[in-house]
Amino acid sequence: MTPAISQTPNNPRTQIGPAARRIFAFLALLLSVCASESKAISRVQFCTDTKTTHTTGNATCTLTGVGTGHSLVAAIFTCGPISANDTFGVLGVTNSVTNSVSCNLRQNMTTLAVGNTGSNSGSETITVIVDGSVTIGASVIFEEWDAAITVDQHTAASNTSGGAGTISSGNATTSSGGEFLVAIGKTFGNQTLTAGTGYTFADSLAVPDYGQGTGLLAIETKVGGAAGTEAGTFSQTGAGTWAICFATFTFSAGSTKVRC
Repeated sequence: MTPAISQTPNNPRTQIGPAARRIFAFLALLLSVCASESKAISRVQFCTDTKTTHTTGNATCTLTGVGTGHSLVAAIFTCGPISANDTFGVLGVTNSVTNSVSCNLRQNMTTLAVGNTGSNSGSETITVIVDGSVTIGASVIFEEWDAAITVDQHTAASNTSGGAGTISSGNATTSSGGEFLVAIGKTFGNQTLTAGTGYTFADSLAVPDYGQGTGLLAIETKVGGAAGTEAGTFSQTGAGTWAICFATFTFSAGSTKVRC
């Protein structure tokens, strides 16, 4: 008697039960959600400028070949009324937005300005206007990033007698996972900064301080995790005055004007 030959069904789905199929479907859904939240953003180019005193003119920085649908990030340090303009007119500080402050309010001297290029392309210049009534100049780091972003949250902090170690902007609660996090930090009195945990230094600039040696103006970035509490952090090499401005952004072409 010839034994019966066992054949494998042509449809592999018939080889697994309903429970296994549900597990595979759940894993596929989980992978698709993770992929949708994983965003990539890269810095395209940057420029810097610093003026040591009000008599040396405005701080001006130009990016060439700027692309459409990108974002612009500017870290600004100056004393007195903070006033700046840019060719595309998309940044968060303009000639009509000023802040009359004492030079002792270091937090107010450090500004983050962000905007989307939209349909604009070509040459983009930022000019930080130096207030002639004070003796300090101005400094700027200007960057182009290859994705459009929309501001979600922002916060800021400063300390005139901070110690060495971790310094923080304070917490902000993101509305969604995978947001683009940007922090700018400024030190005074010859202190330097290193990037906070999980952050990458984008750019930095040595900035002479009036009567306090040379400080550092720096930008750090990272893509956050799940929605929740985030903060901009740096590590300061020694005790001294510092300031941080921190903002979170979703990946969409909405309003990005933020200043802190």
